[in-house]
Amino acid sequence: MATQEAPRQPLSIQIPHSSGGYFATNNQFLKKGPKGFSEFKILDNDGGMFTRMDFPGVNKANLKFSIDEDKKSVTFEGEAPKESPYEEEGRTYVWKTMPLQCDCCHISGVTADVKLGVLRVVLQKTDASDFDGGMGEGNAAALARLSPFGRAFVKMTMEGKISTVQLGSSGHSLEQHPQVTKGSGDAFEWKRTEDGGLFVRIDMPGVGKKKAEVVVEGGTVRFSGKAKKGEHDCGGRQYSGSFSLSPQRTDLEGKITHTLKNGVLRIVIPAA
Repeated sequence: MATQEAPRQPLSIQIPHSSGGYFATNNQFLKKGPKGFSEFKILDNDGGMFTRMDFPGVNKANLKFSIDEDKKSVTFEGEAPKESPYEEEGRTYVWKTMPLQCDCCHISGVTADVKLGVLRVVLQKTDASDFDGGMGEGNAAALARLSPFGRAFVKMTMEGKISTVQLGSSGHSLEQHPQVTKGSGDAFEWKRTEDGGLFVRIDMPGVGKKKAEVVVEGGTVRFSGKAKKGEHDCGGRQYSGSFSLSPQRTDLEGKITHTLKNGVLRIVIPAA
């Protein structure tokens, strides 16, 4: 009499969490480096304004931008296509830069590049006109030495339109990507495959193939990645994390597959 095989038990995943709060609320796997989905600063020597915005899954061919009619802001659109049959859909990002609310300058040029799922932008400006901002004589003189973008930044801060340069925060809960208009805004998602295996998607913007690692230890899958500092970035970033499977698997060595493309790590774990 033939022995009947035991039915396969579909895999489940223990979703990573933190009881003590995350290093950064934009990504539960970010362990070191600038926090937040974006960072920006005024460049020295009239270099304009720099912004770094994470667009995981987007490459240069899928990015477009346009200077708004009033030349006070720029709108960027990025498409992160579906790369795996296990994904529900791709993602769409739409981001409009903070509009300049002053008469001293307007945007005259845009340099934009997206690499490894990170968009970096430098906005160029016209020559400054006189500006005193209603300040005292001493402060006005100091303000006059700033670039036009610097003046606009200070003016908006004084008027309460912005309060600080946000580089992210820590906390007990995660934020979804504010620029995602279609698809998942989370940095992590998983799905059970038809044969009972698992698909996992992890955002690690800025990380290239040579700087990422996926290893199996017992029934735990561990991953990590390092993102190199850009020319104007505040610093490089490091990601690391792990997840366990249920039921526990000890036969995964050499069986799981993973890819890293445009700052997105995808892992496929076969059924037993």
